[in-house]
Amino acid sequence: MVQPQAYPALEFVEKLCRTPKMFTLHGTFGEVVALLTGAIFSPLDCDETDEAFKTFNYFVTSRLLVPSKFWWAGAIQMVAEDDAGAIGKLRDLLVEFMTLRQSMTLEDIRTDCNERLANYEEPAPAKVWRAFMAARFRGDQATLERLILPNQDAAVLWQGGGAPPGVAEQLVSLADLNLVSIATGTLESGSVQLVTELGRIAAHWVDGGWKIDASPIITMDKANAKTSGEAKASMTRYSNP
Repeated sequence: MVQPQAYPALEFVEKLCRTPKMFTLHGTFGEVVALLTGAIFSPLDCDETDEAFKTFNYFVTSRLLVPSKFWWAGAIQMVAEDDAGAIGKLRDLLVEFMTLRQSMTLEDIRTDCNERLANYEEPAPAKVWRAFMAARFRGDQATLERLILPNQDAAVLWQGGGAPPGVAEQLVSLADLNLVSIATGTLESGSVQLVTELGRIAAHWVDGGWKIDASPIITMDKANAKTSGEAKASMTRYSNP
């Protein structure tokens, strides 16, 4: 078990996060992350550094209910409104993690994270997001139109008929492994920002049901379709000089 003194003093973490400009050039979240990463993990040997780093990532993403693909710094930015909010969240999470390390092994912390995630119950908008992603992979136009807010370019979501059946189901299974939670807003207000594997996505209560604002995904799909079309045109020109 790593001895608590291998980590920086809690007082230093508190002071750095409360007055970041005293210790960094501009006091940004990125600068604070860089400084604390070195202070937290550099005193450990290589094998323990890797284990501690992965455990801290799992600890942060499970606490914030963010897909672990974003890693801990990205996870904090996903749920914070600005740098100040991100630094505050980092301070709270790091202090909690360091406090737990005084009495728990890394394996104990991972077990605690597993239990927290097992008890997490997804809100209704998260379930709608999962249905949206499944319909997107399958090219299910009827379901997509039912689940999203009106958008004049929505057809890009189902053009091409989706992925081949076997591939589509694999993609759905992979997507279902990612956490989906609410970053801001409330169910009562009828408007939330979801944390998803594609970033923050808005969902709104409309006509008795939750609907996804698919604008960011539509924009992304349009860009991908344009790039793909340009690549095919280029290959045609190359093949037929």
